[in-house]
Amino acid sequence: MKHPLAYSKAYVYYLIIWVIIVVVHIGILHLYYDHSVTIAIQDAFVFNGIIALLGYAFGFAFYYISVDSESINTFVSYLALILVGAASAYFASDTLLRSVFIVDEVFLSFINEARLWRISASGFYFTSILIAYYFIQYNVDLSERKQNETKLETLLKETELNALKSQINPHFIFNSLNSVSSLTITSPEKAQEMVIKLSDFLRYSLGNNNDQFSSLSEELNNISLYLEIEKVRFGDRLDINNIISDAANNAKVPTLILQPLYENAIKYGLYETFDKVEIETKANLQDKVLSVTISNSFDPSSVVKKGKGIGLQNIQERLKIHFGSDKLLIIKTEGNRFIATIEIPQEIEPS
Repeated sequence: MKHPLAYSKAYVYYLIIWVIIVVVHIGILHLYYDHSVTIAIQDAFVFNGIIALLGYAFGFAFYYISVDSESINTFVSYLALILVGAASAYFASDTLLRSVFIVDEVFLSFINEARLWRISASGFYFTSILIAYYFIQYNVDLSERKQNETKLETLLKETELNALKSQINPHFIFNSLNSVSSLTITSPEKAQEMVIKLSDFLRYSLGNNNDQFSSLSEELNNISLYLEIEKVRFGDRLDINNIISDAANNAKVPTLILQPLYENAIKYGLYETFDKVEIETKANLQDKVLSVTISNSFDPSSVVKKGKGIGLQNIQERLKIHFGSDKLLIIKTEGNRFIATIEIPQEIEPS
């Protein structure tokens, strides 16, 4: 259980408000009703002090009343609390003032005449206190709900991202094992080399699988392992050309986001032709946006077997989850080159 005034140091404001009320109370009694300063101070501190203490105690009762209560029962409970509090504050202050602090008959006659006003003032203060407690608790509950929703949303995003990332390695492993299977018959030495490189690649990939973001240089180092595996199969037919600016090397990219593009380049560039195929990677950082362009040559006249498009769809979905946009992957064809560009914002905190 936490008292409403314990949130965000609300008790400080509570004390400040009561100090102001006490000062106003003293001023009214002394300046308007012409009572002495001593009597005004005694009455202000006793009357308002009792209400302030009871009001603080109401914070604990408020917690129990507001939990799992029907609206009519809550209203009745609050009303009873206000009435009991107002009566208790009046009789307690009246008793203390008469028996301990004040012996002035004129003032005692005055508080007798002001009995209804003092009870009404007590009721007003207690009503205001309960309303303040309600709004404090409402804002706290609203803030906690938002925090819980944010945590849940983050957890769901991480789960979805991990599911998308998990699609990449099995897809690549399936293709690589098919290649190893073929090479064991035609070239056992190359098959052995490919298995070793595949092991290095998977060791690196699995070691970084829990990281949502990596630097571009780390991502390209991982890609170079992948391309070395493919070079075992395709040899000199695969030509790699990288043009990376220094600023782009340190930019952040979602981990494993580029690999599907290279798989796509090899699938549609090398599978359907016996000619040499160039895969070119360009990256630059401008206006806090990292632009990575991967292009490959292909034979426009070849008939390519249509796949399921898992790779490109995977990239689209991951970018949308991270940055909230589905326009960060741009695909186009110019002559005999297939060009894919990813734009990754750097100025915002990725989700």
